[in-house]
Amino acid sequence: MKYFLIKKILINTLAVLLVGASIFPITIVDASNGNGNTLYVGGTGPGNYTGIQDAIDSSSTNDNIFVYSGTYYENLVIDKEINLIGEDKYTTIIDSYDFSEVVTISANNVTIRNFTVADITSKGMYVTSDNNVIDNIIFADSDDIDCALHLSDSSNNKISNNTVGQVGYGGLQGVYMLFERSSYNIIENNHMSGYTGGNGIDFVDSGNNDIVCNILEDSWNIGISVVESSYHNFTNNIIRDCNGAGIGIE
Repeated sequence: MKYFLIKKILINTLAVLLVGASIFPITIVDASNGNGNTLYVGGTGPGNYTGIQDAIDSSSTNDNIFVYSGTYYENLVIDKEINLIGEDKYTTIIDSYDFSEVVTISANNVTIRNFTVADITSKGMYVTSDNNVIDNIIFADSDDIDCALHLSDSSNNKISNNTVGQVGYGGLQGVYMLFERSSYNIIENNHMSGYTGGNGIDFVDSGNNDIVCNILEDSWNIGISVVESSYHNFTNNIIRDCNGAGIGIE
């Protein structure tokens, strides 16, 4: 008798849970590992923002900002420890509003993931802080740029699974990625191609960076340039179709 009673209670409980799930569907958001609140951009209903910067300005430390697919004509300044997550990297687009950096990260411990950064006229992303994650970003559709990604005095970052392509038509001094006085970074599984304006990756006055499993193609000059820098680890990278050296060490 006790067995049947317990079984009946379990079945009824499961039925209630299933009905509840159908009435109140669960939304699963990839918002990284933040423990704060989640803010939404581009959705409908209360609590949604129309602009990404508006959500950043309203956020607090450890908050997550989830951005629905769409094109957002903004230049972002991320000055708080947050997680900024796009719905889909191909359809969630940050399009430069003016001639400054498209995205500037000045706070530590920022995660930015799943975006296209487009119409770059200066820098696609400019980072001056530490312990950040830049993952699954497409840098595209740009002319005469400085560089797609520039880290300055920035260490212990993970730069992974990013794509740099269709940039630099006619560019004079641009590079895919520039690391300036920046050390202990991991640059992993990035694909950089179709660039005609300069070197692939530049390391200047930097050290102890790990460059692992990247593909660099079609650099106008040197694939990877290392100037006044030490103790880098290069592992399983492919560098091809460069007009200059594959790796140049000065």
